[in-house]
Amino acid sequence: MSAVRAQAATAPGAGGVTVARNVVWNLLGQGTPLVAAVVCIPFLARGLGSERLGLLALCWSVIGYFGIFDLGLGQAMTRSVAQKLAAEEHGTISQTVWTTLAAMFALGAIAMGAALLAAPFVAGAIHVSAALQPQAMTTFRLLALSIPLVIVSVGLRGVLEAHQSFRTVSAIRTPLGIWTYAGPLLVLAFSRDLRVIVLALLCGRVAGLVLYAFSALRTSPRLRRVAFHWPSVGPLLRFGGWLTLDNLMDPIGGVLDRFLIGSLVSVAAVAYFSVAYQVATAAWVLPVALSGVLFPAFTARLVRDPDSARRLFARALRYLLLVMAPLTVAVIALAGPGLRLWAGGDIAAHATAVLQILAVGTLVTSLGSVADTFIQSAGRADLSAKLGVAKVLLYVGLAWPVIGTYGIVGAAALWVATTALEALGMFAVVMRLQHARVRDFALTLVRSS
Repeated sequence: MSAVRAQAATAPGAGGVTVARNVVWNLLGQGTPLVAAVVCIPFLARGLGSERLGLLALCWSVIGYFGIFDLGLGQAMTRSVAQKLAAEEHGTISQTVWTTLAAMFALGAIAMGAALLAAPFVAGAIHVSAALQPQAMTTFRLLALSIPLVIVSVGLRGVLEAHQSFRTVSAIRTPLGIWTYAGPLLVLAFSRDLRVIVLALLCGRVAGLVLYAFSALRTSPRLRRVAFHWPSVGPLLRFGGWLTLDNLMDPIGGVLDRFLIGSLVSVAAVAYFSVAYQVATAAWVLPVALSGVLFPAFTARLVRDPDSARRLFARALRYLLLVMAPLTVAVIALAGPGLRLWAGGDIAAHATAVLQILAVGTLVTSLGSVADTFIQSAGRADLSAKLGVAKVLLYVGLAWPVIGTYGIVGAAALWVATTALEALGMFAVVMRLQHARVRDFALTLVRSS
């Protein structure tokens, strides 16, 4: 809580079948690497040992957060290109894309330089054996070199998403995601050196960049004409800055609540809460995939046919509710036996009620993500960010007494309550953007087909 076409076949007027198909492609691109992780990690654990696997897991996490260094420019460019496609302003797309990619590369280069300077301090701060210290140092330097590759790849992927080319995105994203886990496993056949493993991951990032670039040029041949328009960077950065702030709120809240639980309850309670949270939020893969498709689709429809955007919003909400509500009920009903079977009796005894409460919150955030995506597509990422900041401030203000009194059950209930207030705020903003009253808004949700 992050694509519609230049071609007629994927025009914004396309029906729900196109959106549904794109969601399936998006799910495939995001879900297949998770399957690869489940298959490969046990073998990696046996082959690498706990210390090397811990460093590799840290690398995976760090790479996952590199995209934040683009300051939201990638998503801002996706929205801009989708708008231009919908308005048939094809002549300025090349300027927008190349200018944004250049700015993203510059940001990536700055982040890379900072990461290279910080590598010795980061490697020294991690408690690893003396034998692994040289590997850790080189590993973090290689990760630093991958930052511009990751950021520019995000931008190129955004070009494809703006054109609704989710099948192409999935065709690239799926093997690259699998390589994240299968690559280290293949390297294990001849080396346990983390430097070699991370170099293999870096090669995968280079291959991904090349594939995204080739696909973007094929999808939008006008990009073969390199052109720049530097004044456009300012508006994109402003929009992207609000997106970045919005995207930072949940990680900040997550770090704060784990810290408070550890301080006010116990470190063991952090583990119980974290297990429940990870299980409950695993269902986010569907709304995340849906939001990725809806963002450029809403953007284009708001340009060409606002009524179509409203109908798409209503359909997305209704179908997401039809899927997520039964899943939520199943999680609540099976939380105890499932946790006992999967994680053992101790975790089940402490985390069952937490999981049941968090499952409700996952449903709420899933529905809220559709409203959040609509708001951002309408160009009001500032409102999403402000609601996110308000949620975190409210959570932090209440967390100390609530967690101190009610423990991790209180933390879960507080998270659900603040998340629900944020979602209500988002729906209120959507109604304002659609100039709709509550009754009209409800009728649209019921009647839209």
